[in-house]
Amino acid sequence: MKKIFIIIIALCLFMACEDKSKKEAETIDPAILEGQGTDIEVVRKLIVKEKLMSANEYLIICRGYPKAGLTNQMQINATAQEAALLNAQFYAKQKFRGVDPVRKGSVVKFEYDDRSAIVHYLITYPNIKKMMNE
Repeated sequence: MKKIFIIIIALCLFMACEDKSKKEAETIDPAILEGQGTDIEVVRKLIVKEKLMSANEYLIICRGYPKAGLTNQMQINATAQEAALLNAQFYAKQKFRGVDPVRKGSVVKFEYDDRSAIVHYLITYPNIKKMMNE
């Protein structure tokens, strides 16, 4: 009896995790995901612009899409804003070795349109150009 109970719990947990991953995949615009394999390739499609501002500053402008199924505009903007910020931080983590984008980065501003949010994320680090992975 215990074995059957454990199997049922394991199946329930598996089904709950499977539903969550499907919902998370819907948060990114499906047109961006077509034909893309890795996470960094997807995030590169979300980069609007990137620029070396000075010897110590690098600006990343990145897009984020809201969670699917939301109707409240405040929630739509908040989830899109969070997605844009996470996308910019993930991209920065891949771009720079030895630089923590969460600690060394800051949001300059957020912009919103009808389908997404755009973050202007500035990373400040001494001689940042030498830290680039290219």
